[in-house]
Amino acid sequence: MRTETQFQSVYKQAEWFTRYHNKPIWLVPSEKKYEISIIKPTSSQLPRGTSAVLYNQKMDIIDKVDNY
Repeated sequence: MRTETQFQSVYKQAEWFTRYHNKPIWLVPSEKKYEISIIKPTSSQLPRGTSAVLYNQKMDIIDKVDNY
């Protein structure tokens, strides 16, 4: 089960990654956790009712993949 604490931890990892590597990163939910990825997921890879979000270096959302 994904938790708010897990999300906050992965979000911080995404913040660090985007600043350090100067490139956007995907924050992707899975069935039990959140992950960061440089590869754009497909909607079929996401749990039903979730979205993967691409963040830029300012942590603005610049793309999104939904599975609704």
